[in-house]
Amino acid sequence: MEQYNLAAKEVKVSIKKDKESFTKTLAEKAEKAATAGHIKILYQTTKTLVGKYTRSEMPVKDAGGKAIFEKDAQAARWTEHFTSLFNRPPPTNPPEILEARRDLPINCYTPSHREIVDAVKQLNQGKAAGPDLIQPEAL
Repeated sequence: MEQYNLAAKEVKVSIKKDKESFTKTLAEKAEKAATAGHIKILYQTTKTLVGKYTRSEMPVKDAGGKAIFEKDAQAARWTEHFTSLFNRPPPTNPPEILEARRDLPINCYTPSHREIVDAVKQLNQGKAAGPDLIQPEAL
């Protein structure tokens, strides 16, 4: 029993060290993401650090509206759902689709200074950066 208690204490100390190093690594990752402007990575890391991330799982319902909890029955229900969804007969009176216009009025010239100023004013402040990684506030 004494050996077991010693081993249990060693395991608890080891777990505590591992958790501290994991938390420190995540904090450093979040800090790097914040300085680089990667808001999505920062948000995901913060959620992991907080530890309240739970994946909500809604049970699949059968055709009558009753919940199905077994995995095999859920898979069968999804198969039934998509089979009925995609295997419909064609519509009796299909919509009339007009041919697309070829001469679209698109301005291909360089935008004016006024147009750029107006576009920057319309950006939402506090939003994540786009593919160019430039925050709207910086513009």
